[in-house]
Amino acid sequence: VYYVLCYGILRVWTRSLVLATFGVLLMIKLQMFHIGILPIVWRYPSAMPIRHLFDLVAIWAVLRHAQTERPRYLYMAAVGCGVMLACTIDVGIDLILGFYAYLIILALIPHCRRKFFQSSQDWARLAAWGVMPFTVAFIILLIAQGPSILGKTFWTGLADFMTIFLSGWGSLPMTDGLKENQFFAFVMGFTIPAVYVWTLILTGVLCYFDRIRRQNLFMVFMTVYGLALYHYFMGRSATTSYYAVVVPFVFVVCFWLQEARVLIPKRYETLANVLVVSAMFQKWFKIDVAE
Repeated sequence: VYYVLCYGILRVWTRSLVLATFGVLLMIKLQMFHIGILPIVWRYPSAMPIRHLFDLVAIWAVLRHAQTERPRYLYMAAVGCGVMLACTIDVGIDLILGFYAYLIILALIPHCRRKFFQSSQDWARLAAWGVMPFTVAFIILLIAQGPSILGKTFWTGLADFMTIFLSGWGSLPMTDGLKENQFFAFVMGFTIPAVYVWTLILTGVLCYFDRIRRQNLFMVFMTVYGLALYHYFMGRSATTSYYAVVVPFVFVVCFWLQEARVLIPKRYETLANVLVVSAMFQKWFKIDVAE
């Protein structure tokens, strides 16, 4: 269901059957069919979208706001962030950081600020959007856990694993892929955050100077979310860890492929689609039995 919804979002966003199919198959390949499965796909939650099951609510809402500029989608995004925070706290925080980055860029870019924040009421709504994720998460936890969430024991237990993780438990160096001769995983471990950072810089600057479509602000949200989610790999740089946080990266890849299509002359568009389809079956989606 998660990947079907991803296809729907990519289809609406890119308006391309080929790109949407490519993106979903790439997600499935990188996240569910790699050396870390060993050999049962549901052995670890990171091999499936269970860890970030509800992030699509916020992703869809932010995309729709970037396309339509309707404030109701920001309320929807705030609620989606809150649900994700209650479900998986670290992914929820990462999603909220992406949402906050989107709100901040709206407030900083002059032409966006003039459009969305014309009165004190608009600024009050901005504050409401910032508080809503934590309010929604608290209400969900209160319903699920009852009054126990008001005690110290609940919050201590909730933060227990994060404390251990931040203290260095299970940490591995980023050169771990070289030791295991997993050169592709090693290169990807450095490539993914570099793509995030450069995409964030380019889209942010170009949107600030109103040189690209405003809906591309969606990439600010996705890149910050992806970078925050990438802490999973930075803390434990195993050869399989980057696969667990690859979904935002696929969205960024589809974004650049979509932008590249604009530069391709109409008569070569069919050839470009053939090349993308070829990549699906010849390289990215070939499942090595040895893995």
